[in-house]
This record gives sequence, structure tokens and C-alpha cells, in this order.
Amino acid sequence: MWRTKHMPSALSAVSSLVSLSASATNKKPVFLDAFNKRKARQKKPSRYRTMERTRQNSILLGSNWQPVNACQAPTSIYAWISDAGSLTEKLKSLPGEFKVEVLGQYQAMAEASEYAALNIEPQLVTIREVVLYSNAKPMVFARSILPFQGLEKSSEFINLGSNPLGERLFNRTDIEAGDIQASQFPATSSVAQLNYRLSGTQMPLWGRRRCFHLPETPILVAEVFLSPAPCYS
Repeated sequence: MWRTKHMPSALSAVSSLVSLSASATNKKPVFLDAFNKRKARQKKPSRYRTMERTRQNSILLGSNWQPVNACQAPTSIYAWISDAGSLTEKLKSLPGEFKVEVLGQYQAMAEASEYAALNIEPQLVTIREVVLYSNAKPMVFARSILPFQGLEKSSEFINLGSNPLGERLFNRTDIEAGDIQASQFPATSSVAQLNYRLSGTQMPLWGRRRCFHLPETPILVAEVFLSPAPCYS
């Protein structure tokens, strides 16, 4: 059931996950290696620090993706993950206020399966992670991969702030949307743990992803439906 009392923000939930992970593994970051303390005192190159922050803070979605028409999702869930329209507009049509909470947007290395989906070589990309809310309920966790080297400095996708990426994508007439892939995430996955901290419900989740091909570069958008989403009703 949905809990409304003392509801944490997505940012505080991610911070808690990072703290729990560090406590459970009791591992020191690479730059604090006991055998390299002297170098740890030196300032690290910016790229190194960015990649380290990615491993600590990102909600990774793995590689267990398949064509949406091959997945075994229940009918109500399949109707949402296979919908080729704008998810932003679909959430905005629900009762209550629509809101975007930005968990982070930074340059870092993505996952191997994300480079494969984009059909590009591994490189630094912009990773944007947000939670989409409707009626004060967290509905969707979204992770987007933007190869910033292929985007112009004046691109409308560079400084989105709390504006939804999907709205920008579907307002463009020169973008070709790729095929939808689907995946199920176990209750022990990092995105399911985020869902638990936001909603108080521990359960497997379903998500989808697809590439949007701009004239200058592809963009990969993954969306995981959190437990308050109507598709689970």
C-alpha cells in the first residue's frame, strides 16, 4: 500500500542506498586504497573523480533487456511498457500535479549494454537520472544517456533542469524513435530498493527503454515503473 506519512524524497532515498551499500560492503573507494595513500592525497583528474561518483551513485539497470513483444509482462503492465507515445504526456493526463525530481545529471561512463543499444563506442556521456511524480506519488524512475560530444553546445538537451526530457523529444519533428525493449527488475535490484524507500513497497518492477535518433546523435531513455504507477493496479 502507498504510504503518505514522512515520505522521503528520491534524493534522500538515493543517499540512504549509497550509505547502506558502503556499510554493507565495507570497501574503501579506489582513491583511498591503503596501498596508495600518498597518491590519494593528490588531486585526481576530473575524469577520474566523475567516474568514481558514477559507480557510487548511479542506479544501474543492467543488461537483461529484450524486445517488448517477447516479454512475459501481465496485460496491464504490457499496455504501459509497449505504448509508443510520450510517457510524460500520459502521466500529465493523470489527476494531480506532474513533477520531475532530478537525482543527478553528470558526465560519466555508461553501462556496456547502453553503449550497445546506442551503437556507439564507449565514451564519456551525460547521464541524467530523475524520478517522475504524479499527484505527489513517485511513478517512474528514468535514466537517460546523452552522448554530449555529438550534441551542439546550444542544444536544448544540455540544460534541462527540472524540465522533462520526454517532452523535448516528442516536440521535435526530426527524431526517429527506435524499437522498445523491456526488462523486469527483481525486488533486490537497486531500482527496486529506491522504490521501497520512496513508497514503502518491496516488489519486482517492470521497465522499458528505447533510442531516439536525433540527426546529430542517438539518445537512450530507460523508464522503470515504480510501485504506485497505474500499470500495477
